Amino acid sequence: MPGHADHAREQHALKVIAEKRDKLMNRGAKATEWHNLLPKDNHEKPRAILNGIKLLLACFLVYVIQIFAWFLLYYKSLSLTFAVFAISFLGALGVAVIAGKRRLLFWGAILSALSSIIGLLVGFLCYYGHLVYYFKYMDLRTYTNVGASQNPHTYTDASMFLFTEDTRLDPLRSVGFVPRWTGETDCASPIVDSTMSDAEDINYWAVGEGCCLQRAEFHCDDAAKFETRSALVVLEPEDIVRPYMQWAVGNAVFPRFERAIKLQEATYNTKASEHLKLVRWSSDPIALRDDYHLKAVQKCTGWTFGYFILLIFPVWYIMHVHYTTNMGLRKEPPLRTAAAP
Repeated sequence: MPGHADHAREQHALKVIAEKRDKLMNRGAKATEWHNLLPKDNHEKPRAILNGIKLLLACFLVYVIQIFAWFLLYYKSLSLTFAVFAISFLGALGVAVIAGKRRLLFWGAILSALSSIIGLLVGFLCYYGHLVYYFKYMDLRTYTNVGASQNPHTYTDASMFLFTEDTRLDPLRSVGFVPRWTGETDCASPIVDSTMSDAEDINYWAVGEGCCLQRAEFHCDDAAKFETRSALVVLEPEDIVRPYMQWAVGNAVFPRFERAIKLQEATYNTKASEHLKLVRWSSDPIALRDDYHLKAVQKCTGWTFGYFILLIFPVWYIMHVHYTTNMGLRKEPPLRTAAAP
């Protein structure tokens, strides 16, 4: 019947139209979803980058404050240094607690607390590796017109010596001792003056590492300069820190060079003083002292630069998560397809 045929054709046409409309609506929904992945306006990406830079600098500032505390406060005040750490660390944890649902503030506070801990550790290593020696030398005294025959026990608080004009290094009686477990040559050379006989005890010894031959040749520091008459005292851990902190500054120096001195005594039939002083024979002992400060600065600068680069990655990740979840990247539901009539 014509009516049934027309009705069938009409239903088929409606079905085709509905399928095409469904495809079109699906394409529109996908296009809308892709559009929703873009920022709502042109200012959100620059704003996210600016906030990331602020977060990076804030966390890095917490780290830098800890480093400066070690350089400027620790030698004078232990309590003040750790007060700075406690304020920054506990303050960051407090911000994390009150941050609530503000995830950017929460993770920024956690990263700041971590920065304060890392700054404390790096400052500790820089201080006890080099800086503590510099501050101790600054506190000790410089003695002038000191003769090599004078008892070194008189100068227990000495950092530098300027010897008398007749005091000289005696490299012809120097030795180098090579321990089998390190292979590094420990060098020692007596310091004498014109009033001393060969039988007298030697009070002052110039020392160095890897700068001499095993016998009668000593090139450590400024030994080659005939006019040199000054020296920097070699400090031991017990001279620098309290007994419970001696582990932080390394092993004692004297036991290493004591073996070289004993070898010298046996080789040249000399006698070392009971209260001898180890020194570095230098025309500029102030430069040797300042070198400890310079090495501390260089070490901290290198580690600080490395930490700044490392800090970029967690900050980038935090900002990426925050940007994709809270700054206009929420997906809206797709358009509903119209029902077929």
